[in-house]
Amino acid sequence: MGALDWYKNAPRQDDKKQGALLIGTAIHSAILEPECFEMQYLCAPYVDLRTKDGKQALAEFEAQAVVNSQIVLKKDDFEQIELMRDSALAYPLVAELLENGEPELSIFYRVTDHLKLIHLVLFVHFCTGNLC
Repeated sequence: MGALDWYKNAPRQDDKKQGALLIGTAIHSAILEPECFEMQYLCAPYVDLRTKDGKQALAEFEAQAVVNSQIVLKKDDFEQIELMRDSALAYPLVAELLENGEPELSIFYRVTDHLKLIHLVLFVHFCTGNLC
């Protein structure tokens, strides 16, 4: 099988799943890593996509985002993510946990047991209390 045949027939996620995954990842970043969210995600500008100028302006904006390794979100999606973030942070317990915890914590541990070296890696989305 040639590479072109494989590419044409390879299984892919549908656009709805990719969109949901993108939004979920952006919400995760907006809540747990707000500094990263601000640097990584951009809100698409309002342009009239019925015109050549509007389409060109959006294409240039998206091309510049690619150069800067940034992700452009539709205005509606961007506003939904901000609203979800603000809603989560408005809940006092969530705000307190996020203020006093450590986001995206990686823990590495090495153990030697009967001449075997074991590597344990934990990726914790958010840690609070004595574990941090």
